[in-house]
Amino acid sequence: MVAAREARQRFFVEVMAPTPEAVRRLHGFGVDLFRTTAREHHEAGYSIEGLLSLEEVGQLVEAGYPVLVHEEANKRARAAEVSNFAEWLDARGV
Repeated sequence: MVAAREARQRFFVEVMAPTPEAVRRLHGFGVDLFRTTAREHHEAGYSIEGLLSLEEVGQLVEAGYPVLVHEEANKRARAAEVSNFAEWLDARGV
């Protein structure tokens, strides 16, 4: 049960690549990367952010890409479900 849940979990990540060509090769992995986040870090290479499962992170790492895992996607989604104090009071009939 835990393994199945972990397989479904997705994480916000940052994938590093040494060259623009290496960034382009990421497309071949079929992972969910956010094109608009691609950045050049001068001497440090390039990075692009995405939303990946742990299995996909492992595939990229095995292919030689450093991957920084930021946070679980569900945590960010729950943080977006915030109401203001007035809405909270209204919902409780106060």
